Amino acid sequence: MKRIISNENIKQMVKRGSAAGLIMLLLGTSIACGKKPTAVETTAATEAATEAATEAETTEAINDLKEITGKVSDAAMHSLVLEDKDGKTYELSLVDGVDTSMLQGGVEVGMDVTVELDSAGDVISIRPAGTELVGETEEAESKEAVSSDEVKQLQSGVKTVADLSYDVQNAGAISGVVIEASEEDGTIVQTVEGPVEFTVSKETDKSAVGGKVNPGDGVRVFFNEDGDALSLESMDMSINNPDAAVAAGEVILDVANNDFKSFASKVQYPILVDGKEYADAEALEKAKDSIWTPELIKAVVTEDLLKTAAKDAGIFIGKDDGPYVLINNDMVFEISGIAVRKVVQN
Repeated sequence: MKRIISNENIKQMVKRGSAAGLIMLLLGTSIACGKKPTAVETTAATEAATEAATEAETTEAINDLKEITGKVSDAAMHSLVLEDKDGKTYELSLVDGVDTSMLQGGVEVGMDVTVELDSAGDVISIRPAGTELVGETEEAESKEAVSSDEVKQLQSGVKTVADLSYDVQNAGAISGVVIEASEEDGTIVQTVEGPVEFTVSKETDKSAVGGKVNPGDGVRVFFNEDGDALSLESMDMSINNPDAAVAAGEVILDVANNDFKSFASKVQYPILVDGKEYADAEALEKAKDSIWTPELIKAVVTEDLLKTAAKDAGIFIGKDDGPYVLINNDMVFEISGIAVRKVVQN
């Protein structure tokens, strides 16, 4: 929980909470009212009321802040305490992957810093006080914002040739990784424009791919305007395990089909999403709107599986320095991490 406590208020609370003064005050009140007080119970009620009022005020206040500048008075792995120039103390939580790239030697007690907060009031970056953020500006971010119309298009399901961009249709070919293969139901290839279904039949020239299309293969599909695959060529890809490529494709299909329930069933629980832990699928599904952000949806659906590498940490669908879904790399291929905002891996 994040709280802001003024040093002045702390002193006042200490003075008001002295045992002798408080007991005398309670005794005087009860004598006047003809009641015998229970000092312990009354003290607890007073403290609870004070605590509730303080939390309500400070929670509202911190939610309005985007940045805080102050001196570090305490620092731990997942928390930070700052004291600003007005003497207010801020107890803050740190998200996973918090950006400290502008600090030379990390966070130290006594240094003056500015912290950037997300919408939940958690710290997402720390930099020396008096310095400006580098990189993207607010104007640049707004240009890259994903509109609701784009989200609907991204989550409209598996595409056909008719749904592809004008340039791709004109080129008559597109590259990607086969995530489902069936001559009867259609072959689905994950491309930079999302998952696309092609009709691969006996008439399709498959000689360049050994006569067969396998899930997990990198291919270039030459097609006609009806969406029929005229011929296929093999493409090099970074993922060297076909099962891993297919697992990544299944996650992409869940997002493209707007099937959060299926997505949640592929998660290894408990899971952290930007520092918040979810114990099971039910808890994750309740937070769907805050997890499937427009930026994450776009990053996942348009993933170029040809260039996705299986790293030590796992397979990043999206960007490892931006919104992503992380699949573990232990042959089980469950979702082991999710980030819905821009992060920096240190």
